[in-house]
Amino acid sequence: MRIAYINPAYGQDFVRSARWAAKSRGRVQRHPEQALIQIAVLEKAGHTCTFIEGAARNMTEQQVQEEIRKFSPDLAIIHTTTPSIYNDINYARRAKEISGCKTVLVGAHASAVPEDTLEKGGKAIDIIARGEADYTLRDIANGLPSKDILGISYLKMERLFTIIIGAYLDVNELPSQRGNILILIGTTMLENYTHFSRFTLVEAVSAFALSAARRKSSTGASFVCAILKR
Repeated sequence: MRIAYINPAYGQDFVRSARWAAKSRGRVQRHPEQALIQIAVLEKAGHTCTFIEGAARNMTEQQVQEEIRKFSPDLAIIHTTTPSIYNDINYARRAKEISGCKTVLVGAHASAVPEDTLEKGGKAIDIIARGEADYTLRDIANGLPSKDILGISYLKMERLFTIIIGAYLDVNELPSQRGNILILIGTTMLENYTHFSRFTLVEAVSAFALSAARRKSSTGASFVCAILKR
């Protein structure tokens, strides 16, 4: 399956990857480790993925749409935040119009209020993957029946169906981001992550590659921490 993972822009200098989503005066962008790990899980399962980093690259809606058109995904995964939720739903709608793909929303907002998000999105949203969605996204892409996929919410015949979230993830079982870091370096996106801007290019690439080996230690925690809200 061809899968586009989309971090939509929301105006100029919108930050999705910091402690909270906002237009930041400092615009300190962390590299998108959660997205890259989820992409790594999908690729390990045999799927072909592209990462459209609209927020860090300040891409216009037209530029993102062109990337979607070129790739022609079967599945589009769209990251959501509370301030940008209507914007994020619009990107899901556009992806579906362009390629006829299935759309899945992830992120803190969609996880916290799946019913409200589905109602706002209508036919633009097929599924919401809640919480630690790494394996949930894989199961969706692998074509498992909805009733057998843990951690999703969806509407069917105008009724909300919410499947319980499964066991907490074991951080040691997740694949490395290291391979997917080449997506960012190879598309000259490294410079968009401003916490590396103080380095020379060689130092920045080295620091970025090392950070790709990290796992968030909060993965699998039984508390409401940053990663669980995503």
